[in-house]
Amino acid sequence: MAYVATITSKGQITLPKGLRKILGLEERDRVIFTVIKKNTAVLKPLEKDFLSFGRSVKPKGTRDFHKIRKTTFRKLAKSVANE
Repeated sequence: MAYVATITSKGQITLPKGLRKILGLEERDRVIFTVIKKNTAVLKPLEKDFLSFGRSVKPKGTRDFHKIRKTTFRKLAKSVANE
């Protein structure tokens, strides 16, 4: 099944409701686009992990959670792209 989306002047797209439903996407979910050929890309939802709940609990001690989260998302994106 094919879906059409329009790119805004800010480079944003709105995923059609039917596609969001099929992929199980909700507001604020993240997706990854993987370019597989010059003009072809695959869109996949990023798995939710415990780091996506950041700032919901105040941590004890001092840790750079922004750096930890960024590293985790980068590794997760790489993992999904290699599937």
